[in-house]
Amino acid sequence: MDDRDVTADAELAAIADACGVPLTRIEDPAIKQTLRDYGDDAVRRGAFGAPAFFAGDDLYWGNDRLHQLEAALSR
Repeated sequence: MDDRDVTADAELAAIADACGVPLTRIEDPAIKQTLRDYGDDAVRRGAFGAPAFFAGDDLYWGNDRLHQLEAALSR
């Protein structure tokens, strides 16, 4: 969306700072494990790419499905 290079450390630091999250938290083993757990759970539930969102048990995959996700969440 903003066409930012999230592979660049300086860009990641700026994004993290804007979100109020210290970049050093990325290296926290507990945070890394949580990210692995979320990824594993998403795959178990049927996610096969990104972005993937779940509303209950329903999977919405891709930016072009965000309007459907929004409708599901507003029900």
